[in-house]
Amino acid sequence: MKSGPLVTLGMPVRNGGAMLRAALDSMVNQDYANLEVVISDNASDDDTPAILRDYAARYDFIRVVRHDVPLNAIDNFMFVLRQARGDFFSWCAHDDTRSENFVSGLLSAFSDPNTVLAFGDLYIWDGKNSARLRAGYDFANDGLRRWRRLRKAALMQCFHIYGLWRTDSLRRLKLRPARWWPDLPIMVAMAANGIFRHVPGVAFRYFEVTKTTHERAYYQDHRAPASLITNLLDVFSGCFVTVTRAAGMLSGALALLFVIEKFSRQVVQRLRRDLASATRSLVTSP
Repeated sequence: MKSGPLVTLGMPVRNGGAMLRAALDSMVNQDYANLEVVISDNASDDDTPAILRDYAARYDFIRVVRHDVPLNAIDNFMFVLRQARGDFFSWCAHDDTRSENFVSGLLSAFSDPNTVLAFGDLYIWDGKNSARLRAGYDFANDGLRRWRRLRKAALMQCFHIYGLWRTDSLRRLKLRPARWWPDLPIMVAMAANGIFRHVPGVAFRYFEVTKTTHERAYYQDHRAPASLITNLLDVFSGCFVTVTRAAGMLSGALALLFVIEKFSRQVVQRLRRDLASATRSLVTSP
């Protein structure tokens, strides 16, 4: 008999065949039994459908939904959340893997009713070399006041979105989607009203491929990206509106300021790199 709350692992996927089996194996081989796996196949035209049929035939807790007309990436992301039946939920990318104790270990963090997200130790890998621990990935916000939680979430990368969530907390979120940095409005808004906890000894292995803005846009939605200004306004609006809906106007305004700070820092860092490169060129030129 399965015990403990039902946990849903949700995978949005499009043309993920090359690395899909490893990701699925890390999902179905969890040491926690009361699982369902929901997969949204976003009109894949590689061997993804065949792989999914194979796994669904072998594991009765896998449910596959096929879209013949592709959704935008963020819409597919949210689709698997809407399909979830579990009390707890985790997004699972087709090219990431996790340790066998991922679910059981992270569930231990939810004894505190204020906890909305639990995440473990982050490992980064490139598909060739061994995964390496991302030291200093300090996403936890327990003990922080709301404005500090907002700032911390706004300034960080969002790897921990692939942790374990309280499903009902996520579903209460009234998301204003952003097509650029689509995970940022989710993370900042959830940080406004809940606690993110770190559980050591639980491994999440993130497959990292560096992409340009154009490459990422085509990979996600198969369309050309908007201009940088349009993208920035889109993510600013997404964060402000989503956080305001979750926690009020003041929190929305603070979130907007912190997100502006985030991208301002990135611009400054880029300018410094360009200046350093130009300086080296002048020094080494004949």
